[in-house]
Amino acid sequence: MPKQTSVRNVIRGDELRKKISMGVEKAFDVAYSSYGANSGNIMIEHRYGEPLVSHDGITNIGRLVVSDPVENMAISLVRQASEKTNRTAGDSTTLTIVMTYLVYNYFKEMAKDKPRAVQKQIELNKRAILKAIKENKIEATNELLYHVAHTSSGDSAIGSLVLDAIKDAGANGAVTVVETPENKIESKTVQGFTFKKGMTSIAFADDIQSIQTVYDDPFVIVMSRIISKNDDIVPVIDAVLKAGAEKIVLVADVSGQALETLAANKMNGKLNIVVIEPSSQARELFLRDVAAYAGTKVFNSPRVADFTGDYVGNVKKAHITTTKTILSGVGDQAKLNEYISGIKDDYRRDALNGKTIEISVGAATQVERQELKLRIEDAVAATQIAKDYGVLPGGGTFLRDVYERDTTNMPSYLTRPYTMLVGSMAKEAKEDKPYTPRAGYDIYAETYHTDVLKAGVVDSAKSIEEAIINSHSVAAQLLSINVALPFEKDQE
Repeated sequence: MPKQTSVRNVIRGDELRKKISMGVEKAFDVAYSSYGANSGNIMIEHRYGEPLVSHDGITNIGRLVVSDPVENMAISLVRQASEKTNRTAGDSTTLTIVMTYLVYNYFKEMAKDKPRAVQKQIELNKRAILKAIKENKIEATNELLYHVAHTSSGDSAIGSLVLDAIKDAGANGAVTVVETPENKIESKTVQGFTFKKGMTSIAFADDIQSIQTVYDDPFVIVMSRIISKNDDIVPVIDAVLKAGAEKIVLVADVSGQALETLAANKMNGKLNIVVIEPSSQARELFLRDVAAYAGTKVFNSPRVADFTGDYVGNVKKAHITTTKTILSGVGDQAKLNEYISGIKDDYRRDALNGKTIEISVGAATQVERQELKLRIEDAVAATQIAKDYGVLPGGGTFLRDVYERDTTNMPSYLTRPYTMLVGSMAKEAKEDKPYTPRAGYDIYAETYHTDVLKAGVVDSAKSIEEAIINSHSVAAQLLSINVALPFEKDQE
């Protein structure tokens, strides 16, 4: 006889489609409440402590869990798409959910009879939009970057602060956002080493919503050898813990049993560690650079017993995401300067001499401070990605223009993000103004512009691209589902 928690129900037909639709709609309701510059916030109850007031899309959808298991599975799939956008672009998480809802609703009746044909059409639409993004994205000037930061944060002063921070950080620097008990927002410069390699698994993330970990005063271990078994790493970790380590940053190739053990110990609270995969390009040089910055050296002995305290370094702060690591506060400045003097590669020298701009966020109350921090983190991510990948006309106009240019391949839902965002003003523009590409409304000033780009209404091209890719992907999968198998009862 099966265990009670293994018994599943079979949900199909109209009942299934209704439940999936309800899940997608609930995710949309939460997302759309904080979508656009004139939108509001979401208040989220916590079991313990004060409630959270948030304008951040990924934070809001991350807290949404409902009682019906099929609705909840649909919400989880939508959340996955939003989280993917967040990891890759750092912005447009809410747009991802809104577009998922629009694509799903547009095609759901057709998908009852022709699910495969609908999936093919969604793929064609996605390709057409991505092609248009590639052809129309514009290199971002400082003025356009300011507008991206302003739009993302909803505050002109914060927009200026974020842009200045990104400019000061330079090509090899980084920007981080931290909370402070003082009632002010300011930035300061600290030395930092940034590289485009992040945590090996999201199991090492302390903040599961933004998929990041921030450590103060961590120990740093850099290992050259390939680690796959517990015997390759457990004695090393034990030695570091005995030396007084509370937080560990391990830069090494870890896989198999060893990775599972470290991840499991991290998740159950027995070990505070983040594993970072080394760069595959010039791997040995990369490892040496990381070790030098942390004031240690690379451990490359085949014998674990050879590991000593000489192979343990430290930094003042480590900020790790899935794609990037920022180490701040050099372990030994004199030794690092000596090490850098022997490097002829300008890129490596500049990276090791890089700097981190730290934005400290304070407010009168904790709830305000948390809400501000989330908005500033969004602005930093959106502006950085716009700097690297360019911008597009904002306010929904770009997606509308894609549809207007190619009505034979595009369904009408592509006009809706624009009309939903600007409401009755969009209707007025359509009825009283001739269609002009890039024409639309500035929802800050409630003013019609013939060119929103010149008016500074812009979005990050990469963010829009990721939102389109991920929303279309999850909508196609939701439309393909014919049967759901939820558990009969929750596990006790």
